Parts: sequence; C-alpha cells; structure tokens
Amino acid sequence: MGEASEDPDAVWAARVLASALEPSGAVLDLRGRTWPSAQRALQALLSTPRPGARVAIQIDPPKGDGVQSLFQPVGKRLRDAVRAGKIASCRPLAPGQGLGFQVVFGE
Repeated sequence: MGEASEDPDAVWAARVLASALEPSGAVLDLRGRTWPSAQRALQALLSTPRPGARVAIQIDPPKGDGVQSLFQPVGKRLRDAVRAGKIASCRPLAPGQGLGFQVVFGE
C-alpha cells in the first residue's frame, strides 16, 4: 500500500522515526495539533520502536484559555510506554528547546 492511502499521521511519525537514529535524534513536532492527531502520531511512533533511537517531542505551551494543552495526555501516554518497557527513558526537554519530552527507546 502506498503512502497516499495510509493515515497521514502514521506516515509522518514513521518519517520522524526513520531519522531518530541520527546522532542528533529526531523531532516529533506536535505543536498546533489536536489531541486525536497527536495521539495517532504517538501511537505510530510507539508501535515501531527502534533500539537506541532518540526523539524530541515538542508541544505547545498552555494558552491559559481553559483548553487542555497536550502536556498531560502526551505525558501520560509516554509514562505508560515507559512502564510497558516500550521506551527506556522520558524526560522534559532541556531549557531553550521549548515544551515537550525527550524520549529514548531501549536497546
């Protein structure tokens, strides 16, 4: 099946994961995405782990308008993946890199 008939979020996440083994890692930019779109991209990312891959997951900061940001649902999904052994570590991004998480897949 070609990319045109596949879920665009899954195709996008697969491209990110393909570059995750580079020394600098990869970036999964979820800024501006809705939770359903971000959820599909995360699912694609977590369903095809690459040992030793590093991925920075960027999200929007809270806007203060009462609408939930992606921080809690993305963080919960990543926490569950750590507990399930799908990823080796998950930490907040370093200062200056924006809001999000640095994920490292296990060996």
